[in-house]
Amino acid sequence: MDTLTRMRAFIDVVEAEGFSAAARKIGRSKALLSKYVRELEDELGALLLNRTTRQFSLTEAGHTYYQRASEIVREVDSLADAVRESSGDVRGRTGHALVQNHAATAQRRTWWLESAGVKSPEQSFELAPAAITEISAPLPEGAEAVTVVLSPDGFALDDRLPIVRPKPKRSSTPGPRP
Repeated sequence: MDTLTRMRAFIDVVEAEGFSAAARKIGRSKALLSKYVRELEDELGALLLNRTTRQFSLTEAGHTYYQRASEIVREVDSLADAVRESSGDVRGRTGHALVQNHAATAQRRTWWLESAGVKSPEQSFELAPAAITEISAPLPEGAEAVTVVLSPDGFALDDRLPIVRPKPKRSSTPGPRP
């Protein structure tokens, strides 16, 4: 398990003001978050949280660690966003579509992307009989709605395939409530 994952778990617990609330917020189990925080404390050799069955509070070390860890996670997220924005071929910027050949013979088809009335250059590919083939291409910058358009064949249902741009997930680290 990496330290950054443990840091994020600790930050989530502090910001949600508890393990249960943090688990609900991020979709992980309470036991997993507790394990991550315990591993982080073991790694640091310091208690970060004073726990009881109903509540917890930050220790002095926990308060210091929370402030610095929040800054570090924000910086890591900012760096990742900057890299994604500077490259059109990074995960989350490439559209993928699966195309199935419903025929018993091989097919050669062309495809292109359409976004806001703009058409990308056509590309061609070969589909083996009854096979599924993945096609992919960088998504146009800033486009919210992108469609893969395939040259017509005998099965028109897959001639226009909408592509959805994944939204990057961000960790909010505003700090614990007083």
